Amino acid sequence: MVKSIIRSQENETMSSSVARSTSIVILVLAMIAAAKAQEFHPKEVGEAFIQKKSAHPLVDSKSLKFKVDTAKLTVFVHALIDDNKNNLSYPVQIYFLSDYCHNCSYYYVTNITGIHKHYTTTFLVDSKWNSNVMFMSNLSKSNISCSENVSYHFGERGEYTWQIEIRDTTTNASCSSNGITVVTKPWNSYLPILVAFCILLGLAIVYSIVDTFYSRRLLNRSESVDRFINSDLGSTTTMDETMVPEPRPARERMKSVDSFRGICIVIMVFVNYKGGWYWFFHHSPWHGLTVADLVFPWFMFIMGINIVLSIDSLERKATPKWEIAYKILRRTAILFFLGLCIINHNTDFVNMRIPGVLQRFAVAYCIVTLLHWGFHKSVSDISTMVVNATSEDGSNPWWYLIRDIKVYWLQWIIIACFEVLWHCLTFLLPLDNGCPTGYIGPGGLADHGKNFNCTGGAAAYIDRKVFGVKHLYGSTTAKKVYFPPDFDETIPFDPEGLLGSIHSILIVFLGLQAGKIYLYYKEPKQRIIRWYCWSLLLGVISAVLTKFSQYDGWIPVNKNLWSTSFVTTLSCFAFFILPTMYYIIDIKKLWTGAPFYFVGMNSIFIYVGHEVFTGYLPFSWGAGSTSTHAELLAMNMLGTAYWVIIAYYCYKIKFFVKI
Repeated sequence: MVKSIIRSQENETMSSSVARSTSIVILVLAMIAAAKAQEFHPKEVGEAFIQKKSAHPLVDSKSLKFKVDTAKLTVFVHALIDDNKNNLSYPVQIYFLSDYCHNCSYYYVTNITGIHKHYTTTFLVDSKWNSNVMFMSNLSKSNISCSENVSYHFGERGEYTWQIEIRDTTTNASCSSNGITVVTKPWNSYLPILVAFCILLGLAIVYSIVDTFYSRRLLNRSESVDRFINSDLGSTTTMDETMVPEPRPARERMKSVDSFRGICIVIMVFVNYKGGWYWFFHHSPWHGLTVADLVFPWFMFIMGINIVLSIDSLERKATPKWEIAYKILRRTAILFFLGLCIINHNTDFVNMRIPGVLQRFAVAYCIVTLLHWGFHKSVSDISTMVVNATSEDGSNPWWYLIRDIKVYWLQWIIIACFEVLWHCLTFLLPLDNGCPTGYIGPGGLADHGKNFNCTGGAAAYIDRKVFGVKHLYGSTTAKKVYFPPDFDETIPFDPEGLLGSIHSILIVFLGLQAGKIYLYYKEPKQRIIRWYCWSLLLGVISAVLTKFSQYDGWIPVNKNLWSTSFVTTLSCFAFFILPTMYYIIDIKKLWTGAPFYFVGMNSIFIYVGHEVFTGYLPFSWGAGSTSTHAELLAMNMLGTAYWVIIAYYCYKIKFFVKI
């Protein structure tokens, strides 16, 4: 099942027992994940935090506790009325709208009422984005309605007042307000990030100095280690020394790929630990990108690179076809099984969630690997094709400079068919619940509430029909912005659903293309130029699809749907980062890739481990929604740092887990 290498070549005779031990470790981790309680997973912070269910929500400011990314707003209502109208009530309804909620309508927050001339209440408001606050009131005597709104960006843990004046006299019937007034200055919620950045920068400088003297001791490992180490989803090497009998130089290993993978894992761990609860370390509510949206597709892109090199290595060793097929199917099954175990906490088979992160890895890996295996060409095969197509005057064929694309033209046609399928299902499939065909919005308050129950459009519709509502995630990042804060109903949407899996295949295939460039072009300059050209091409495609806009493009960037522009944009970034790191780490050797290099070599172990032990000491100590950003950031950074240390320790003792 799950294999590992523990110790160096002299302990090679213990490999079978080591494999069994590592299998037990992984199974235990999976069992813990399946049985782990969820009390340490605090709910996401909503757009505002108001107890709407109270019929008379007059709240004292001192009794109300702050939550993350909130401020206190106290509303004072002063009624100027005739003396003989003291027994009349003048209810004031408060409505909110976040500027981040695109094309949305106001939502009801609370009702302030009383039979006195002065009454007040306090509630928490969102401080992440600029907010629009509106009040409405019906004047009892004049029998008219009045309203007024104000736009304001509340600061975290600041205290504010809003004075509303209602006039209902024989000579004047109107409403007015004095605007938002600051009572207590807000905190600088970004100061902890600045402090953390300075600390990390200092540590990086110290590490660089130490690494200058000790990098050779840390990284010049024996050839036996490199022979055993494979990346979790395929080898990052092009050949193996057992292929030919004659002595040859040590094989080339792309440390930049391991380091890139390590960066993805470290960011993934950090954002899964809530990233200090900063909104930009959470997934984007709907259209758009945040830091948390980057790592999953990048990891899949890197998997594509590994697939090319792994298949080439297996073919060079003349591995039997049945063994290659077995390796592919086994790895797919293990990834899918681990994914099911990790995401299903304290549940049963009736309500078990089926789609998930590792499940999507498994599907994309299986399809793309089989696709490439069926059409794989070795370096010598392509060289032979070039020689056969060379003209009599010795000039190379027209496709020589794009031979990595031309010889795989049938693969591109198959991927194009997948792309056509995604667009047809997304924009042409009729939907239920009265949802418009081709809808890709968040539902809820978007479009002024006209498509409230249409979250995800065709993607959600297909998942409901295939899996059933009980087997889906049951929520969406759009809930934080596009739904009222007291909306407690399940939203049948899964961000790792079937339709998005089509585009996960696409980004793995683009990673496959990056691996082909590395395999078929031996000069670093040739590789780097082609990687940058692909980055430019995909960037132009993204610009056209989005019209350089977050919301108004033909196909906006959307991680929940894995839209076409999302894949091209993230692949554009990956094609830029890869040659940059390749030049710095592998060519110029200005950086060893540490400490991310250590994490990248044990990525599946770190990923499964951090998912299993989320909420346990020392990775978490129970800070929650009422804590400060500083405390949450410190907890999440330390939790991430522990896994980096664990990865380094595994590297030192030569413990590597692969599947």
